[in-house]
Amino acid sequence: KKITVDEQVNNLAHLIEKIKEVEDVKLILTSRYLSGLDRSNELENEITRLELAPLSMNRTIQFITTLCSKLNLTSRLIEDLKKSHLFRELPRSPISAILLAKLLNENPKDLPSNLTELYSQYIELVLGRWEIEKGLQSMKEYQTLDNVLMKIAECMLEYEMPRITFGDAKDLVKDYLEQRNLEIDTEQMFDRMTARCDILLIDDESRTLSFKHRSFAEFFYAKSVTKGKDPKL
Repeated sequence: KKITVDEQVNNLAHLIEKIKEVEDVKLILTSRYLSGLDRSNELENEITRLELAPLSMNRTIQFITTLCSKLNLTSRLIEDLKKSHLFRELPRSPISAILLAKLLNENPKDLPSNLTELYSQYIELVLGRWEIEKGLQSMKEYQTLDNVLMKIAECMLEYEMPRITFGDAKDLVKDYLEQRNLEIDTEQMFDRMTARCDILLIDDESRTLSFKHRSFAEFFYAKSVTKGKDPKL
């Protein structure tokens, strides 16, 4: 939730008081760094703060090697990876290592040169740009998926929504298709997007969808900005 630094402590204090009203309940809260707690000792005796340490270089390599166990990565490839510009700017987080490992599993000889290229190649992979057998019948459909996901990312980030309803997502698909007179069925396009896109998390019970990781939404939003949209973040 986007709140001011001053509001962070007040909101947490209110939440803690509510939790105390219920027996046998403990609260674990995950979030980005809350700098508001650095300015106050109000909750010092109420909470324990833990921070996940970034992966070391050796741990990152170990993680990638484990995920690529079927490839039996050679020491030469690992050394090339360590020396690459991509590896120097790669965030020491599991999500980045997972993306790189999935790309290496697909094509160990084609290493992305930087972080943007890593996300770009991975998105092309999961949207099936190069694989007709995944059900993508034309480049037109790939471009539709790509642009609709940009629209979804814009909607979610600009309105600070963690997820979007099926109805709203279908409206974005429909508007995109109708504005361009594309002869593609809205329901069919939506079904392909939700059934085949590995970066989306589908909740059939609440009938909502979201990106599996915020960085995917940020990537698509940045992509829309480069196409001429004024950023609002």
